[in-house]
Amino acid sequence: MSPRAAWRLESLGFGDVYDYVAGKLDWMAAGLPTEGTNAQHPRAGDVARKDVPTAQLDERLGDVRPGPSTFRPHVSIKEMAQKMTQHQLESSPITTLDGRLVGLLLQKDAVQKAGEKE
Repeated sequence: MSPRAAWRLESLGFGDVYDYVAGKLDWMAAGLPTEGTNAQHPRAGDVARKDVPTAQLDERLGDVRPGPSTFRPHVSIKEMAQKMTQHQLESSPITTLDGRLVGLLLQKDAVQKAGEKE
């Protein structure tokens, strides 16, 4: 929100008001709550598995699989299911804008969740 909007909220009596510079997608990537018509729809970060193996800085590149394409947590699960099926991706890393691993989304999980009734 703009500094002007933050000032207006403070003038209306709201306490802890901040100018969140990083933006809406960063907010969503952090798993923070959202509102609106799409808030109830599952997203990639919601379905991604958190128990994934990771590489350490001292591991050799040859011992670690080359970096795959990553996706952001805010992408809808239906879109992820379509992309993963179309490109035959068994799994996709879900990362924040700054590259922090959120989890690993499996194609079978994305397809299952996308097919569920809401």
